[in-house]
Amino acid sequence: MPVPNQKPTELDLPDQIRAGWRPIGWMPRGGQARPIKIRRNSDGLMGVLKKLDDPSDGQALERFQREIRAFREIRHPGIADIVLDGVEDGLPFYITPLGDTLAEHWKATRGATPSPSELVERSQALVLKIADALGRC
Repeated sequence: MPVPNQKPTELDLPDQIRAGWRPIGWMPRGGQARPIKIRRNSDGLMGVLKKLDDPSDGQALERFQREIRAFREIRHPGIADIVLDGVEDGLPFYITPLGDTLAEHWKATRGATPSPSELVERSQALVLKIADALGRC
């Protein structure tokens, strides 16, 4: 669980990604998780790790799993692809790239670029809206 004004450590990362990624900082809380900005060691790719906080909340677990399925199924220039997902100690997680795709798309269509935390939140909200509209999740 994050401590105010403290940078995340390797212990905040799932075991299966610790060797390949390093934590950079906490991002604003989003829904049922507190995202962590991370960097892949092999190529420097910046990403966002999102893992469910409480697996005992069945509705939150179902929403989180639906979010993962939606990210996997929908292809759109404003929606990030999942780099990796998994489950550790009953807590599902996923990683998406933290890139310019959504920012560039929004700048071209809306004339402004949202902050990185807005990118994550709006990307996730867009995924769920599209998935619900398509009836896939």
